[in-house]
Amino acid sequence: MAGQRLPIAVLVFVGTCSLLVSVTQSSVKPVVKVQQGLIQGKILTSARSKNRFAGFLGIPYAKPPVGDLKFKAPEAPASWTGTRHATTEGSICAQRNELTRLLLGEDDCLFLNVFTPKLPDDNEDSLKPVMVFIHGGAFYFGSSSSRTYGADYLVEQGVVLVTINYRLGAQGFLSLENEEVPGNAGLKDQVMALRWVQQNIVQFGGDPGNVTLFGQSAGGVSVQYHMLSPMSKGLFHRAIAESGSVLNFWAFTNSSRRMAFRLGEKLGIRTDDPQELLNHLRSVDTLVLTKVSHEVLTPEEKPMSIGFPFLPTTDTASGGEVFLPAPPRELLDSGTLSTVPMIAGVTSHEGILALNVLKEHPESLDILDKEFERAIPEDFPVVRNTNKSQEISHKIRKFYFGNKRVSEETLLQFVNMITDVWFIKDINMAVKKIAAISTSPVYYYEFSFDGPFGIIKRIWGAENLPGAAHADELGYLFHMLLTSRIVLKPEHPAVVTQSRMVKLWTNFAKSGNPTPEEDPLLNVTWPSYTTEDPTYLNIDRELSLRNNLNKERLQFWEDLYKSVLL
Repeated sequence: MAGQRLPIAVLVFVGTCSLLVSVTQSSVKPVVKVQQGLIQGKILTSARSKNRFAGFLGIPYAKPPVGDLKFKAPEAPASWTGTRHATTEGSICAQRNELTRLLLGEDDCLFLNVFTPKLPDDNEDSLKPVMVFIHGGAFYFGSSSSRTYGADYLVEQGVVLVTINYRLGAQGFLSLENEEVPGNAGLKDQVMALRWVQQNIVQFGGDPGNVTLFGQSAGGVSVQYHMLSPMSKGLFHRAIAESGSVLNFWAFTNSSRRMAFRLGEKLGIRTDDPQELLNHLRSVDTLVLTKVSHEVLTPEEKPMSIGFPFLPTTDTASGGEVFLPAPPRELLDSGTLSTVPMIAGVTSHEGILALNVLKEHPESLDILDKEFERAIPEDFPVVRNTNKSQEISHKIRKFYFGNKRVSEETLLQFVNMITDVWFIKDINMAVKKIAAISTSPVYYYEFSFDGPFGIIKRIWGAENLPGAAHADELGYLFHMLLTSRIVLKPEHPAVVTQSRMVKLWTNFAKSGNPTPEEDPLLNVTWPSYTTEDPTYLNIDRELSLRNNLNKERLQFWEDLYKSVLL
């Protein structure tokens, strides 16, 4: 099984603690009182250890964002009478599945799940560290589904896990740059979820004073946005940003209002009146809105066949709370930051993700070879189709491809370039900036392990390429339906790596230090990253300390930017 490619179809279908009502029969479903009323969860069994834990699924943390609330900041959830069943997950937010291209979800999607080791017959009163996970998906797709983000391994280590949905695409990030729709509704959803955690998590045995916010890809970007946002201050105490940074080109936009009116034109309304546009967009079926939002950008605006028009933006026009008062780079440069302990890192071959684009657009390599200016990063300060841009594109081509063509024969070089352009150069820069201004430790890692729980390589059929793809580390933190049939011995390197990842992440959640004491499983002391000593942890078959991640490649980009800014 470990060597087989996994089918895409499987992924798709795949007070105090005393307020937890005490019962003597473990088969009775647990009941908890939150601010809105009573909820009844269920008892789950961990896949590997067979330990029991409690799950509360589909808990509303905000009012349904429908009608006049669509596109606006979330509002607190309404109360209910009686006992609400929290045994099935809530609806996912409207999106297009990037594997199948199916349109899924709905507007009424602001739900979260809570998984806790606290059982109804457990009399222990000590509160557990809380880990709140934000899923990835480029702010356009994804959900908190336990088919992908199963709590089993994390809860076994004595933490309470919360997973959340938040609005995506136009529904979550449309901005009219006015008081009614200033933008960032999806990020404000996340804030609302964090506030819900502060108000209620103690009832599940969780410590509201020890909350670790962690996420991957767009979720990792979100974590760093919360470190910058005045709305999120005090709502979490540690941060883990996996494979995403606020400096990534796909994490921020300055063209929100223009894209909103262009979306309106695509949906049949030409107007310069924001209220007329808003009324029309609210009247459109949400899945139609989702479909058309993917048609807003022109081919020229998607030079590598990828682009997203509705993203986080500044929302200073807000009539209420402001999530992002300035562009992220400006906030970082000014030292505006919640200085909490942070883990940040990457996978060794993030760019394998781009093979999905090649499957949909097999002509992309040939087009890139003939029009290599497409490889210039979107934020690079050079005017396209000029002698200077041709000079820059030539330098990039020579550095990654030498004198070879961009083709299937140079696929690894292509992956390395995408790894740097889409992810690592900006993640590394953010780590540098945060480490330089933070009074709390920053830990940096590279996940390199290539094993059977790394799902992306197997979905894209990239087993012949080395290293770990974007999102491959998630299979070593969460129990996934996609890999649930893989049975390995405890000493197998994949199981050992999984145990190490879970231990590092939960150690950090408990203490702010991923290696607080000697541990034969880890056999390493992970030092913090500093600008003077840029040490990082390489997570492979063994854990090892290294210095200056991808030094030559990142120095190339640093010099290239300097060459046009001087």
